[in-house]
Amino acid sequence: MQTPSQSKIVSTYDCGVTQGDVQVFIQADEPGRTFVGYASDTFGDGTSTCYQEAQALGFDVLKPNGTGKNGTFIADVTDPLNPRTVGFVEVAQGSHNQSIHPSGNYLYDSNSDLITSVAPAIEVFDISTPGAPRAVGELDLPPRPGLGTESHDITFSDDGTRAYSAALSQGVIIDTRNPAEPAIVSSFLDPAIKVWHQMDPFTMTDASGREREFVIAEDEFAGAVGTGQCPNGGVHVYETTGAMERAPEKVGYWNIDTIDNTDAVDGRCTAHVFDIHEDEQVMTISYYNGGVHVVDLSGLTGISLAEDLPQRRLPPLQQRHRARHGHLQVHRRGPGVPAPGHLDVAGRGHGVLRQAAEGRRDARERARLPAAVGDARLCTRRGPGSESRGRGRVACAAWTAGPPSP
Repeated sequence: MQTPSQSKIVSTYDCGVTQGDVQVFIQADEPGRTFVGYASDTFGDGTSTCYQEAQALGFDVLKPNGTGKNGTFIADVTDPLNPRTVGFVEVAQGSHNQSIHPSGNYLYDSNSDLITSVAPAIEVFDISTPGAPRAVGELDLPPRPGLGTESHDITFSDDGTRAYSAALSQGVIIDTRNPAEPAIVSSFLDPAIKVWHQMDPFTMTDASGREREFVIAEDEFAGAVGTGQCPNGGVHVYETTGAMERAPEKVGYWNIDTIDNTDAVDGRCTAHVFDIHEDEQVMTISYYNGGVHVVDLSGLTGISLAEDLPQRRLPPLQQRHRARHGHLQVHRRGPGVPAPGHLDVAGRGHGVLRQAAEGRRDARERARLPAAVGDARLCTRRGPGSESRGRGRVACAAWTAGPPSP
C-alpha cells in the first residue's frame, strides 16, 4: 500500500470463520512485533490454517461435531508475508467484534447477541502472553428494552483510560484505567437510534481555548435491514465534557442527503462503520449502497443550544449545498427526546455544506487529506491552515455555532 493506486495482496491469513473482525496491536514488552486479533462469531470450519496452527500449539479448537470453536485468534504479522497463529481466545458466545486495549495486554469481547442473552456482559481476557490467554472477568451491562443489550463494538480512548461500547440498545462509557477491572461510568439511551452499532470519542479545542469532549454514535438501523431506499441510520453526536460524561448531552445528528431508491427492492442503505481522524478533524464513514464519505468535524466545538440565540437563514447558495449533500440537526436541552434546533450562523462561522469542483486546489493551505479512490466521496475542509486534495466528486459537511453549554 506504499503506492495506494498500486495496492496488491501479498499474503493471506487462512481462517475460515464468520465475521472476521480484525484488530492490529503491539505490546510494549514485545518490541518489534505486530499482532492481530481475528474474530470468529458463529461458525468456524475447523480445518483452515488458523485452526491447524492453534491446535498444533495445544489449543482445544474443535467442537464435538468437528467444526471450529468460536472466539478470537491471535496472529503474529510481524512478517506480513508469513502471518502465523500464536494464540486462541475461546468465547462460547463468539466474538462478533473484539477490541484490544492500547496496552496490547487485554482483549474485550463483544458477542452482539440479541434478546436471547439474559445476562449481557463484556468478557475481558488477559492476552499479555498471546500463547496463554486467560479470562479475568466480565463487566455486566444493564439490561435495556429493545433489540438486546450485549456489546456490539468497543472503542478505547488512545490513552486506554476509557472504553466506549455501542451495545445494541444503549451507549456505555467505561472506566478502563485498570483494564482488568473495568467499571461503568454511564449507560444512556436515545430512542432515535434503532441499533447502536459503533461509538467513538474525540476531543477538540474551541475558540475560547477550552477542551471539549464528544462521542459519535452510529445507528445501523434495524441491523441493515433492506428497505430499498436511502438514507437510513446516520450518526448522533453527544458532548461528554467534564460532568457530562455521566449524562451525555445530545448536540446533533448527521446523515447523507442521498434520497433515492436502491438498485434492489430489498437493497440496504444505512450507515455502517466510521473512523475519526482527530488530528485532521474529519470523520470517514461508509454506507451500505451509499458510498464512502468524509465529514468535516472542525466546527463542532461551536455548537450551542437553539434557545440561546436568534435564528438566521443561510445564504441561498449555502442552503442549496446543505440540502444536496447532508445535514446536521442541533438540539435543545431538555428531558426526553430533544427537539430539533438550528445552527447559529451569526457567531464564528456558517453552518454549511461546502462543495469543491473536480480537481480544485488551494496552494495557500497546508494540511493534506488523502486523494479519493474509486467511487469514494471525500470532502475538502477549507479554512485557515488547511488544505485538501481529491479527485472526482468532493464534498464536505461543516458546522459552527455559539459558545459551549456550562
